[in-house]
Amino acid sequence: MKTPIDRRGFSLLELLLTLALAVVLMSMVGAAFSFYATRLDVRDTEVRRVQLAQAILDMIADDLRGAIHPPEFDDAALSQLLSSAAGGAAGGATPGAGQDLSAAGLDDASGDDLSGEDPASMTLDDPVEVVDLSTGTMTSERPGLLGNQTQLQFEVSHLPRIEEYQPIIDPAAFGETTDVPSDIKTVTYYLQPAGGGVTDPLQNVAGVPSSTAAASMNPSGGGGLVRRSIDRAITKWALENGAMTSLLSSGDLIATEVVGLEFQYWDGFQWQMSWDSDAAGTLPQAIQVTLTMLEAEPAEAAAGFEPATRVYQHIIRLPMGRPLELTETEDLSAAGL
Repeated sequence: MKTPIDRRGFSLLELLLTLALAVVLMSMVGAAFSFYATRLDVRDTEVRRVQLAQAILDMIADDLRGAIHPPEFDDAALSQLLSSAAGGAAGGATPGAGQDLSAAGLDDASGDDLSGEDPASMTLDDPVEVVDLSTGTMTSERPGLLGNQTQLQFEVSHLPRIEEYQPIIDPAAFGETTDVPSDIKTVTYYLQPAGGGVTDPLQNVAGVPSSTAAASMNPSGGGGLVRRSIDRAITKWALENGAMTSLLSSGDLIATEVVGLEFQYWDGFQWQMSWDSDAAGTLPQAIQVTLTMLEAEPAEAAAGFEPATRVYQHIIRLPMGRPLELTETEDLSAAGL
């Protein structure tokens, strides 16, 4: 008598259920990895944005700490010496009393009392309106600081670097507003609108058309934070002689992610919206810089999503800044005093 063979195995239904569970499990694992990779990319982008904002604020702080405002030349002692010399030659007459100062190189034909002129009375007490620094022609009489709520222009002093000599010997730079080695530079920060004159050097990537590169890397269409550092004499000549086109195309497009820029100036008593060192007679004690930067990726902005923004603030103290000196005749009722 033959014993039946006991055959054990999987039925078709069990095999299908196993495959279905495996597919579901792999889908869940893939979704978990995709979610983790997306969150990791978002965190990496946030860290890069914070590092970029920190680098921009550090760069502005380094420039502002080097801002200079030399004191006005006090010629009171020289005028007194010349008046005394002219008075002694006239026989000891009272200095400044209608004397002939032509021997001392001074002409008093206008009737002005040169010896009694008080330099302090020549200071400007009324605030001066600060115009658009990126397109205006306003310059400071002495190295100092001009700024409004969205733009900042000031002079810094440092020794020339070796790479600053390159534009002098570069034939391609002929006919343009180029920088020259000097110890006094005019640094300007402003927010360039879309389609501005300063271009992003990353648009000239090899093998990528400039329009394609601009659309993929700069959702603001050519706008962003611009830093311009040119010799003070060249900047003053360009502003006063109508060379604004070449001047506006000079500089560096620092960050296209910056969509907002704001400055405030501390005078020792309150925050001001504008500053003119010629009128104030000094630099502000501190400047508050506020950056507004995009948080979304260019691909998200191109897809129609409204880009998120984040605000970064930093208060920078200027070593050469001094508090404003209030005179006794100044009306302090507006300040509540």
